[in-house]
Amino acid sequence: MRTVLIIAITIICTWFVTSGASIEFKTAPVPTPTPAPPSVLAGPIPQPETKPFEPPEVVEIPPPEIENIDHYIFDLINQERVADGKPELQWSEHLYKMSQEHSNWMLRNRALEHSEYNVWENIFEGILYPSEKSAAEATFQSWMTSPPHRANILNPSARTGAVSLIREGAVTYTTFMAN
Repeated sequence: MRTVLIIAITIICTWFVTSGASIEFKTAPVPTPTPAPPSVLAGPIPQPETKPFEPPEVVEIPPPEIENIDHYIFDLINQERVADGKPELQWSEHLYKMSQEHSNWMLRNRALEHSEYNVWENIFEGILYPSEKSAAEATFQSWMTSPPHRANILNPSARTGAVSLIREGAVTYTTFMAN
């Protein structure tokens, strides 16, 4: 872009020089300042009001709204399974590591894709949720309103499972795996 601008200026300047054209610059008259009325100039210059320094109020930062967001989603899944007459899933550290790995992969690649693991799997990409809890609840609601995802969660053959929600800024990726 800069190169194009330099070439265009060079062409225009060359044309002016070779064509004998001239540019006439005119200056606008400079207005003379009007003096302030004497009443404004008389007397001391008012000073802004100063207040003594007051330290800011100390605000305690509340603890995280949910201690473990992955277990929060997993608990929502188990509540839904029990309400549907299915047994609760048992937490699997093995599936948790796999779901963490896959959620991290999706975040790094900004890609919503299923893994190649031989498990029942749900994935979710969330953007602009104000908190992990709201992202977790939106993830769960999305899965429960999608027939194939709901079927994975309520699969009567599933016995173990795990969930991993990864958040970076306003983007979350979540993976649920069960077998």
